[in-house]
Amino acid sequence: MMKKIHPAIGIYFSPAILTVLFLALLLGGVAFASEATDKVAENRILKIGTQAPDFEIQTIDGKPYQLREHLGQKPILLFFWSFFCGPCREEMPSFQNIYSEVGKDRMEFVGINLDGKGLSKAINKFLASSKMEFVPLFDELIGINYKVADPYGIAGTPTVYVIDLQGKIAFSGVGRVEPDELKKVLEGILAGS
Repeated sequence: MMKKIHPAIGIYFSPAILTVLFLALLLGGVAFASEATDKVAENRILKIGTQAPDFEIQTIDGKPYQLREHLGQKPILLFFWSFFCGPCREEMPSFQNIYSEVGKDRMEFVGINLDGKGLSKAINKFLASSKMEFVPLFDELIGINYKVADPYGIAGTPTVYVIDLQGKIAFSGVGRVEPDELKKVLEGILAGS
């Protein structure tokens, strides 16, 4: 059965054609939104050479963690993640491997969770079962802004930074990151120290 869509110009479409057109528009919009989100994330992220913003937030155990107290001692792998982010959880083992290979005495691995303290039980259980050894921190919302994620330009997870011994951004990445690239950056910082 054909339906007249616009009588003035005499265009006729079947319901099947209308469905296909609707789905094409919908999928095109989703693809555009995904690409736009990636571009926003890339534009907001801190650039290499930028001074890493200082912060003080709590570990999952409620202990204070202030970045400035850890700068200059060893490079820091700073990982922004969410419990609900599949790629975040998939990347964690490769970050753990880097941490083990480079050496826990030669680098620091810090994971900043953006989900809030309400999920601390689930997150602790996940971290224990997955044998992750990073310093787990919770970002805090102040009004509608994150205390740490906003100054770091986080528009999505996972987002990774490496902070060098001078407290500057040596690497930044949004989405999946190549472990070899991260390891190379960390080893380069350590070779120069």
